[in-house]
Amino acid sequence: MVKIICAIAIIVSLSACLKKHGCTDNKAINYSVDAKKHDQSCFYKCQGNFYWDENDYDDFFADSGSVFISVFLDGKFIGDDSLVNYYSSGGLDCVDDIGINFIDTNYYENNAYKQVKVVDQNQKVLTNRPIPISASCQKYQLF
Repeated sequence: MVKIICAIAIIVSLSACLKKHGCTDNKAINYSVDAKKHDQSCFYKCQGNFYWDENDYDDFFADSGSVFISVFLDGKFIGDDSLVNYYSSGGLDCVDDIGINFIDTNYYENNAYKQVKVVDQNQKVLTNRPIPISASCQKYQLF
């Protein structure tokens, strides 16, 4: 009888070990239907728009002669644009013709801080700061 109980205990513990680990969140890019045990490996699509307004344009152009900017997110080049193409009014979508659009991945569904760096045409750093990036579509004012 003891042998039977031990055999059952071994089978139960082995079947628990055989559960496939992976991402069990169906909102994640790497969701696995086969995963039975969540292992914190999920990552999410982050989409957004970096923009600036007329005041930013006036401040940077007047103060430093900055005309053209390049944007980096965690050291990765995202895009560049002229400061003349600023957001003036009306609705601004998270992906828009104004500003610099980006798509990235994030290992957290909610905010994870990433470093945004903006340099002008002379490689002068205009801003270099952490910003909270979320898995939803967002817009972020650069300055």
